[in-house]
Amino acid sequence: DGATIQHQVSTLRSLFKKYYPGEAAIAYASKVYFSYQMARKLAVLGVGLDVISQTELRLAQKAGFSADGVHLHGNNKSEAEIKAALTWGVQAIVIDSMQELRLVEALAEEMDQIARIWLRVTPGLGLHTHPHIQTSHSDSKFGLYIQNGEAAEAIQYALKSDCLHLTGLHMHLGSQIFEAEPYRIAIEMMCNLAAENNYIPEELSPGGGWGVRYTPEDAVNEVETWVQTVSGAIQEACVRHDWPYPKLVLEPGRWLAGRAGVAVY
Repeated sequence: DGATIQHQVSTLRSLFKKYYPGEAAIAYASKVYFSYQMARKLAVLGVGLDVISQTELRLAQKAGFSADGVHLHGNNKSEAEIKAALTWGVQAIVIDSMQELRLVEALAEEMDQIARIWLRVTPGLGLHTHPHIQTSHSDSKFGLYIQNGEAAEAIQYALKSDCLHLTGLHMHLGSQIFEAEPYRIAIEMMCNLAAENNYIPEELSPGGGWGVRYTPEDAVNEVETWVQTVSGAIQEACVRHDWPYPKLVLEPGRWLAGRAGVAVY
């Protein structure tokens, strides 16, 4: 149902205007549902996009997405996927490990390009959601850990590289989250990490994961709480560290599309 998705996009954009004084954008998490027709409709709405494969990159191009709103995610990217992202000039290749950081650097040097990257940092928070959809705890297979110094090492490495442009930091706490406070804590950790490494991010993405109702018994989860908390946390960090406001990128998937249709098996 297109009207549902349009309403969700409009709601987020109005809340950005209400709570965040800097630039803000929506990036749809394509893992939720992504077909060519769906992609075309989203492109017309002017939202950004998170992709995790070369096929999704091709689909995004064909559907009319702008490269400067597309992010390539995934913790096991192939060389072909990275090269395709570099060729198209996506907004960011989201780095999950030191090994991948060095691979992207090498491929960018080989292609005589500057790779725009985000670093996915893992704050090590345990959340009240299903264990299979938690992604920020201390045993997560995703991202660069703050606690063991890996995230700081990646920032320093990227800043010294001639082939990498570190435009921002990213995190994803998990899915079906019904509390806003973990976002505030994680954003504070992410911004402190940047400040400690003398890095001022141009873009910050607290990810997605805001929960949706599946049954009438589930609690109503107002998205305004999420946007207000995230926006406030970033503004507080900017005041504390004397930074300009970075571009805020939220990445709803399930929240944006979940109520717009049903799955038939």
